[in-house]
Formats: sequence, C-alpha cells, structure tokens
Amino acid sequence: MKLKSSYIAVSYQCNHHCLMCPLSKSDYDMVPITMQQVLQQLASEQLQSGDHVTLSGGEPTLVPFLPELLAALMEMGLRVTLLTNASGFASQKLVKQVVQAVDKCRFNVVTALHAADSSQHDAITRKEGSLQESLAGLRNLLQYQLNVTIKHILTAASIVNLPTLATMIRREFPPCVEIQFTSTDYSGRATEHCNLFLARFSETQNVLERAIDILTVECKQAYPISIIEMPLCACSPKYWKYFRSTGCHTSVYISPNTKTESKTLHNLPNGCMSNYPECQECDVQCFCPGAWHSAYEFLGTGLLRPIHCSESK
Repeated sequence: MKLKSSYIAVSYQCNHHCLMCPLSKSDYDMVPITMQQVLQQLASEQLQSGDHVTLSGGEPTLVPFLPELLAALMEMGLRVTLLTNASGFASQKLVKQVVQAVDKCRFNVVTALHAADSSQHDAITRKEGSLQESLAGLRNLLQYQLNVTIKHILTAASIVNLPTLATMIRREFPPCVEIQFTSTDYSGRATEHCNLFLARFSETQNVLERAIDILTVECKQAYPISIIEMPLCACSPKYWKYFRSTGCHTSVYISPNTKTESKTLHNLPNGCMSNYPECQECDVQCFCPGAWHSAYEFLGTGLLRPIHCSESK
C-alpha cells in the first residue's frame, strides 16, 4: 500500500513576518484549527503506521497543544516533520515537552536560516533577534539528539552570502544536521517583494555549488545535502545526486483557509512541475523534480535551461 503524505497547518499565527512568506494577508486572520478537529479529520483519513505528516503554520510552536498533538500523532505510528523557525525552542521547557512526546526516530525539525549575519537574516524575517533565537532553539534540539534539518531558501537577497552561511553552519553544527536548499514559491506575501527575491537558476548556480562544496568536499565529514523544489538545470550534473523529489501531490491537506467544512483537501498538487515548454526539449525531464509554477509565471523562459545529455558530460 502506498504511504500517504499529509500536511497540517494548525494555525497561521506567527512570531516572524518573513518577506517571502507564501501566506496572504487574509490568511493571517483565519481562525486556528483545534486539536480535536485535526485528530478527527486524520482518523477519517484512515492513515496507516508509517504515513508521513508535515506539521506547519504559521509558527507551530505557538500552538499551546503542540506537545499533546505530537504525542497523538506518534501514537498513530506516523512519521512527523515539524516546519518551524525554532525560536520557540529557545525555551528549554518546550524542548523537554516535545522530547517526552515524540519518538526521535520518527520526528524531524526543519528550520530556515536566511543568512549568517543577524542584520541580514532579521531583515528578511522582520523580527529583531530572530537569528539568535533560532540558533539557540536548534542547539537545544540537538542537545537532546533530535533530528534537525537547516533549510535555506534561494533568493536574490540571500544568495550572495550563502557561502558565509555554509561556513557558519559548518562551524556551529555537527555533520548529523541535514542541509536543505530550496527555491522560492512566489505566492502570498512573496509576490509583494519580488523585486528583492527574483533570481534565475543561472544566477544562483555558482554560489549554490560553492556552498555545497563547503559542506561536503571541504569537510572531514560531509553534511547530508538535499536540494528540493528545484530543477536539475539549477546545478551541474555532478550535483544531481543531491536532488530530491517531494512528490507530485499531498494526499491530505488540512489548513485554516481550506474552504471545506472539514478544512481538508485531497491530492493537492505541490506546485512544482517539469512540464514547461523548455522541459519538453530537455533530455532529463523524466528525472527532474521541476520548478515552482509561481516562479515560472514571473520569470518565464529565463528561468529554465533545457539539458541535452551530449552537452552535459
């Protein structure tokens, strides 16, 4: 039986105000979903042990019943990824509650870091002190041997300083931490700041590859690297081993702004695809994770570069 992938945004409340946030202004006013609503809906979906749930927001650490919800998801035998800015985990109290609630083997925390410099990072989150809070939270999680992934979203505003961020990660975090690179979904608030963030993959390639080298070939022990929601033409073929597909659809999507009585959608496309005109000319289309449709809407034919195997050797 094929495993299901579920996405749950319990609340859109957040303590950061990131410039590239995919939520719209109206989303922030949506009434949060209760824990009972989430569990009732998941029960009706007949999820099986081993299915995967992504728990997000907004900022999920602001939800008062987060530890109880995590414990319930663990009881169902689910694998859980928590998308968080990790600032809430600067509190040892919350970290200990989560540690008691989860099975470490089935739980992973993903946190985005935008720059190694506080002023640059905090300018993107629009929250003073956010970098230091997130770093403190990540360190606390690692103290309890929880699985941690540091994500970086490639934008024109952050790409120049990416090697510096990679160097900081190598200095501050052990190589058990996974590093994830992804591109921007230009929706919600991100559409208001496209002038700051729009970047073609041809413009980010060299710096991205340099950052990967810092975290792999230049380390005694390489960090695990994942490149998601990006097309293969974003990098040279030697880096294709790091590309991962997040799947074409989310089986179950639960969020405050879903316009159904159950707040649930099914088989929701993830927004990344490889069926653009340029892709039809590409020799590796069938292996490619694709690019955000929203990015193609803004950048069009300048976004992608068809790959011809005879030229990529």
